[in-house]
Amino acid sequence: MGGIEDLSKDYYEIIAFTFSDTDYFCIWCDPEDGDPHFETKGKRLFFQLEKKPIADYIYIKGSSYENTTEYDFNNINCDDCNDYLNKWNIIDDLSKTLKIDFIGNHDNYTDLYSKFVYGSNLPTMNNTGIEYIPSFDEEEKQQIENVTKDMIRILKLALEIDD
Repeated sequence: MGGIEDLSKDYYEIIAFTFSDTDYFCIWCDPEDGDPHFETKGKRLFFQLEKKPIADYIYIKGSSYENTTEYDFNNINCDDCNDYLNKWNIIDDLSKTLKIDFIGNHDNYTDLYSKFVYGSNLPTMNNTGIEYIPSFDEEEKQQIENVTKDMIRILKLALEIDD
């Protein structure tokens, strides 16, 4: 685990990734076009095992963070569309910061992603009062398994965890 470069973004959020029963904290930034989504030091992401050093660093730099968002990767369940979609999106941000490919960004996963968006039943997208609960065919179940495995692969790379 390394140090942090100077923060230069306007929006910060502390992210807690839970994986293998350990919490890892880092800083998510609202990126400018082409900028990383997470604070980095060289090619490494900055993670701490406690929240306080991350919060202190943001404070020392004269900024503040708006939220702490937790992602539990010990439990990845596609039955909760909103939770699965949030994990998909945060891993997408990790992959962009690390400049590595994420299978969830491939064109043939767009329809599956859309099902999770609609299955989240966000008020801005579903104001009918009728909850949409997607069902997945065998091909989509295989795609979900592929995305889930790739999420774990990318998270392990980010956390520098070897198999």
